[in-house]
Amino acid sequence: MMESYRQMQVIMIESDYDKRVQLAKSITNPKERDRVLLMAQQEHDMRITKLQQTVKGFDSAYDTTSKDMQRRTGGEIVTKITPQEASEQLRHFRAFTPKEFRMENQPSSLLPAGARMLFDDKRY
Repeated sequence: MMESYRQMQVIMIESDYDKRVQLAKSITNPKERDRVLLMAQQEHDMRITKLQQTVKGFDSAYDTTSKDMQRRTGGEIVTKITPQEASEQLRHFRAFTPKEFRMENQPSSLLPAGARMLFDDKRY
């Protein structure tokens, strides 16, 4: 689940960056274009860094919760799925759009969290 979240966030960050680069290419003044490209790169790098910190926070919270459960139950929590099986499931993860659920005219607040990430992305 955390990996899916990370991947979706990276897609959104990269999409925003690509849009900014495309817009910057239309600037005719070389100094201004370079300044805009530099700012776009800095924003991209800051968003990626923030995402890494967020994912580390999620990982720490999960680790703490897992250790609490082990302490409460007095034994190790057995995972029913292997990392390889989880990886295989994630390979088949497919983002969906509101249109696929006939919700294209509905406000994004009515959509599940995963759908809301893509709701305003016009590529989908």
